[in-house]
Amino acid sequence: MITNSTYDGLLYNTNWIKQTLDVPSIHFDSAWVPYTNFHPIYAGKSGMSGERVPGKVFFETQSTHKMLAAFSQASLIHIKGEYDEDTFNEAFMMHTTTSPSYPLVASIETAAAMLRGNPGKRLHQPFGRTRAAFPQRGAAAER
Repeated sequence: MITNSTYDGLLYNTNWIKQTLDVPSIHFDSAWVPYTNFHPIYAGKSGMSGERVPGKVFFETQSTHKMLAAFSQASLIHIKGEYDEDTFNEAFMMHTTTSPSYPLVASIETAAAMLRGNPGKRLHQPFGRTRAAFPQRGAAAER
């Protein structure tokens, strides 16, 4: 399992990791960055970015309640690549409730809809400008 992003905001080059690690599967714990697929500034920083890699499967979990407008405990599991669906579903059902919360599911759908297309890019534009200016501000502070 690879934590991406770290608690202090470090994002990894996930495309490099997926190509380089000689393992059949990788789980990216992206709890703090469920928005990385919605803005080009994060290209190559998401477990789901890039193309499939033959012979490998990638899992990415996201806690949508941490950074998006979803109810507490809302999360998603994304999968890219070939996997045993029966085994996955059996493991998932073993660790989930038999009484789903439909408002929780609806909040996940709402959070995803808020970022889809141009609205997602507009929401993250101010953060992109701040991120781009950060190194310049740090250099000015050293003087």
